[in-house]
Amino acid sequence: MLAARLPLKIIRKHSDQLIQVEALLYGTAGLLDEALFREAVNDSYYLLLLREYRVLRAKYSLQPVDGWLWKFHRLRPANFPTVRLSQLAALLSHSDGLFSRVLGCSDRESLRALLSVSASSYWNNHYQFGREVPPVAGRAGRQSADLLIINAIVPLLFVYGKVRQQQEWCDRAVEILDSLPPEKNSVVTDFTRAGLKPESAFASQALLELRNMRCRYHRCLDCTIGSSLIAMGQKIRRSDSLFLEP
Repeated sequence: MLAARLPLKIIRKHSDQLIQVEALLYGTAGLLDEALFREAVNDSYYLLLLREYRVLRAKYSLQPVDGWLWKFHRLRPANFPTVRLSQLAALLSHSDGLFSRVLGCSDRESLRALLSVSASSYWNNHYQFGREVPPVAGRAGRQSADLLIINAIVPLLFVYGKVRQQQEWCDRAVEILDSLPPEKNSVVTDFTRAGLKPESAFASQALLELRNMRCRYHRCLDCTIGSSLIAMGQKIRRSDSLFLEP
């Protein structure tokens, strides 16, 4: 949604100015809409972003998305879009491209270090524009970094290797995935309760694929585990439906 409205090449033109990168992200995300944060009308940081964005929007003919589309309800404040976009701006505000820095990381620890960025100091005591709160941590945590590695960087490295026909990138992607702890989600929890406990993110991703491509469509005969259970005379009980419901 945001990426479709704000090309990366525009951000890279301003990567040496953090405030401009933040203005581009917040403004095009629709989060500088004055109707969203009425308390921010006298907030100096908000007003600076708004001034910067008005200039950049006119320069690049940018069209913001509807700011009301962003979800804040039921999120932990540290995961609010306002905080996450500031962390993204910190990642993108660098003379070297983000992709080249990703390629320069050889293992999970170097990737974690790359992704361990802090939001601007404003977010040390804010979660939304104009609403001050007690001091909070503005740095992306390890779990957030791991989720980004699993769901974004590993697939990117693997596809990069396939496109360039360089197997070493595919191997690196798999090695990194296998070195990370398994994700924590309802699907992994269900499999663990059933006796299939993943030991790494590689295994938990395999279980997610199994759930999405086999279990939810009742394709037991196409699955080594399912067909083995059937061959042993096992019957699927109602209590097993957690694997079958979409």
